[in-house]
Amino acid sequence: MLQEANPLPALELRKGKSIATSAVLFFIIFIGIMIREKYKEGLGTDQVIFLILFIAVGIFTLIHSFDKSPDVIINQEGIRNRKHHFPFSPLILMSWNDIQYFFLREIEEEYGSTFYIMIRERETEKDRKLTLSGYDSSAETILSLIRQYAEKHNIHELDKQTS
Repeated sequence: MLQEANPLPALELRKGKSIATSAVLFFIIFIGIMIREKYKEGLGTDQVIFLILFIAVGIFTLIHSFDKSPDVIINQEGIRNRKHHFPFSPLILMSWNDIQYFFLREIEEEYGSTFYIMIRERETEKDRKLTLSGYDSSAETILSLIRQYAEKHNIHELDKQTS
């Protein structure tokens, strides 16, 4: 079997977690100290519900901080990304043969623009959204690699859409 002379590289993307995790854990400790002071006077129903929610968020954040697996993988097979944002959730493969076309989408907001790649699946004709920000690689690097694979697999890129 012949191998390609210059195979395209693979890219594993991970979301930055350290600052967000530290901030959430600090905030939970701060709230815990405040509730402890209130506990001397007795906890009401609202405070118990608030405490339970903060404990749940703390546990979720702590578990999320230990998840070192990639959020997205772009390679010869296709694009694997998480269907859910839960820690340790599996990656779902969208092979290059399953992609009909893709386009860059910019959503303008008060504080700036957010860029996504919208990928149209061939069979279901549904669009899947891949965020381009927050990863340990730049949006330009991600988009460039997807364009290289798209060219190789004859997948068309439509014009950028703004909303």
